[in-house]
Amino acid sequence: NTSELENNIDYENLNKYKQFDLELPTNYKHKLCNHLKENKKNECLKYVYNCHNNYKLLKTLKGHTDRVRSFGFNHDGTKIVSGSDDKTIRVWNVDTGECIVTLEGHTYDISSVGFNHDCTKIVSGSYDNTIRVWNVDEKSDIYQYSECILTLKGHTSYVNSVGFNHNGTKIVSGSSDETIRVWNVDEESDIYQYGECILILEDHTDGVTSVGFNHDGTKIVSGSHDKTIRVWNVDVKSDIYQYGECILTLKGHTSYVNSVG
Repeated sequence: NTSELENNIDYENLNKYKQFDLELPTNYKHKLCNHLKENKKNECLKYVYNCHNNYKLLKTLKGHTDRVRSFGFNHDGTKIVSGSDDKTIRVWNVDTGECIVTLEGHTYDISSVGFNHDCTKIVSGSYDNTIRVWNVDEKSDIYQYSECILTLKGHTSYVNSVGFNHNGTKIVSGSSDETIRVWNVDEESDIYQYGECILILEDHTDGVTSVGFNHDGTKIVSGSHDKTIRVWNVDVKSDIYQYGECILTLKGHTSYVNSVG
């Protein structure tokens, strides 16, 4: 009886399920997984799953002292970055579960974090209205390991979402000030200054909750509390669309759009 199985799951002591050995239907395994990811996040625990092995619990990462709002793997899957309401960013070794480094500098909750593609930098967005870029390249001859190498200012309210483009030369950020900003983080650029805001996208009518580049960096997608998703052209060479033009507005959600990708 699946209802009976569901009722008998001990949600308060899920650690005892070292792996999901219970003969549960797939939808209940997903329910367990989602319960862990959503509810246990508030206890500053992050669970790493091997999705090809019945959602086996691999590690529990502890260290943050307040809610974890954002986390993600680096490109090769060996590290995890996390951002918390405790105002810190932590980098974790996936194999050992060890916290490798703690990054401190933001003055309010950290809402969004991510690695660049080659895993040498981390970008973070915060409710202190700033974006920070951190060096996590131990071989760098220019910056110290864990140094904040850039602070980007311009948003007038919470920064809710940040991300690098694929080649790591630009950052996109979305804010509760209803704008999306694109920043140059290419130190070798002949066109823009390092850290310069090169584009502001304004069409959303409420806070922007989530943003991201497509793979080739020619488009940005954004989600908002205005219940819409927008797609923007950021290809300066486009013969079809103007640079910075909103080329598509997707409507259908009846409440906030919290995440896009």
